[in-house]
Amino acid sequence: MYTELIKNFSRIRKFMQEFYVYGFKSREEYDSMSRRSYDDERRRIESFLSGSIQFRRTADAKTVYISVDSRKNEHNPFFRAWKAKSFTDGDITLHFIIFDILYSPETRLTLNEISEQIDEHLAGFDCPRTFDVSTVRKKLKEYAEEGLIIAEKSGRTMHYSRAADVPLPPRDVLDFYTEVSPCGVIGSYLLDKCPDEETVPTDTSDKVNDSPGSNGTRPTVGAGSAYNETALTDTSDKVNDTPNANEARPEVGAGSAHNETALTDKSDRTNDSPGSNGTRPTVASGPARFAFKHHYITAVMDSEIICAFLEALSNEYAIYIKNENNAGAPYVYVPLKLMISAQNGRQYLMVYDMRQRRVKALRTDKVVSVEKAGRCEDMQKYRDIWENMKGHVWGISTEGFSPDRMEHLDMTVHYDNDEQHILRRLQREKRCGTVEVIDENTARFSADVYNVTELIPWVRTFICRITEIHISDEAIERRFLDDIQKMYRMYDEV
Repeated sequence: MYTELIKNFSRIRKFMQEFYVYGFKSREEYDSMSRRSYDDERRRIESFLSGSIQFRRTADAKTVYISVDSRKNEHNPFFRAWKAKSFTDGDITLHFIIFDILYSPETRLTLNEISEQIDEHLAGFDCPRTFDVSTVRKKLKEYAEEGLIIAEKSGRTMHYSRAADVPLPPRDVLDFYTEVSPCGVIGSYLLDKCPDEETVPTDTSDKVNDSPGSNGTRPTVGAGSAYNETALTDTSDKVNDTPNANEARPEVGAGSAHNETALTDKSDRTNDSPGSNGTRPTVASGPARFAFKHHYITAVMDSEIICAFLEALSNEYAIYIKNENNAGAPYVYVPLKLMISAQNGRQYLMVYDMRQRRVKALRTDKVVSVEKAGRCEDMQKYRDIWENMKGHVWGISTEGFSPDRMEHLDMTVHYDNDEQHILRRLQREKRCGTVEVIDENTARFSADVYNVTELIPWVRTFICRITEIHISDEAIERRFLDDIQKMYRMYDEV
């Protein structure tokens, strides 16, 4: 039977990529599934992305695609997909009964006491469903692992209580975190719990209101929420002012506070899911405080992949990664770093491939699943390999890495007196290279990298100011100079 709720997110993720990232496929071109399956998945996407689904009719067929205008969307619309997760009647019933029984952190009960009270709750309703002690124990254990329930052993008996409430961060922090963080969907859930700010004084509309509550306190997230352990952490390592070609900047590294961020239980998210009353999931309400010139909204589709990667990185686990390209058993990798391109928003998992014995980059949108493969006792050894490499990696290419194989590039740039921004740009974008100021109008950029080809698109942006260039790989240098000569001929300059 068809339902709007999503049971398998990886399936709907693939469809959203097809409809938005790749786009413009007709129904007949989806040959990997039946037409009925295609129609069901398309209707699900339409249910939570209404207004963003468009189609085009050609002489051959109708093509469906997702079109999103950032000027009309205050928040990333793809968050809605996460809020349409399916659930069973037993899950939702047990969830609310447990947190109704454990209504405050001071209430401490044993498993048997909780089970008895569950039966009492159900006795007052025409509910045929009952829950045995083992089912309740599993649910309490699940919530304890997520931090929603505190499990304490007293003698030989386990006592359970509700975790204490925690205050929400200011709304402007959540607004920014939600739209720029690799796991911004967490912030979207927190925003849903903030009260709407319907009335804002005209002269203070752009000011931060840290205390939305009428009593001057910030809203809190209760222990019944799945988000009470999620903390916004430092993002100072994400600064890179000027995106450019082939750029991949480090976002989260080993030891970063982001590594502890985890997606938690989803069973209490059903208020946002479409149900029998015809309601649809919503994106966090309230006025948006930020607008983005380059907003890479499709990254939210990979949140589950990134979260599992960061958890393994933080806890020093090896991981199994299954790609679209390897249909067989998943390969074993050691997680090292999360990299995000400032040019196109692509996200990469930097890993050590245990099979090929080298560092490589995996695009998150091509990753199907990430699972823990056990503790990695030599984690520091692999981190050291990456630390030694990253000082000579311009983007994400690690092909042919060898300490003995290094390529060198020298570029001399001349700029006029009123073009000091050229020097500032060189200094800002040099990454693993160095900038030497020769005189007030000349600077030299130098870099030793493993793959000099990655620099060429960036170097081209300085054409007409380059007075001299030398590349250790003569073939690459010759091709670069030939391209310039071809350009001159196109404009009849030679």
